[in-house]
Amino acid sequence: MIIKVRSLLVALALACSLTACGGGNKAADAFMNDYEKIVISAEAKAGSATVSPADLQDLGKQGADLGQKAAALQTSGAWSESQAKRYTGLSKRYSEAVTKMSQKAMQQPPK
Repeated sequence: MIIKVRSLLVALALACSLTACGGGNKAADAFMNDYEKIVISAEAKAGSATVSPADLQDLGKQGADLGQKAAALQTSGAWSESQAKRYTGLSKRYSEAVTKMSQKAMQQPPK
């Protein structure tokens, strides 16, 4: 099962471009607070005994919604170094959770 993470890759590229000037902004903080909620949810599901196709679809939808929010950040100003580090850490955690979820989903027999 393939999860669409294109929106997250766009967000990562956006983060890299926005950190060039430093300073940070409130919109980036709000974005990352939303992102962290998604990461925590994905980590919780990755730690559960089973992962269903519906779980993966929900995660894909959340990623798409996050991608739209990331696109809105293009006009919000530069990110601070601490914001960029936070984003990188969240992205790593999210990627690890998605990988675990995908592996669990593929190991389960079809219903």
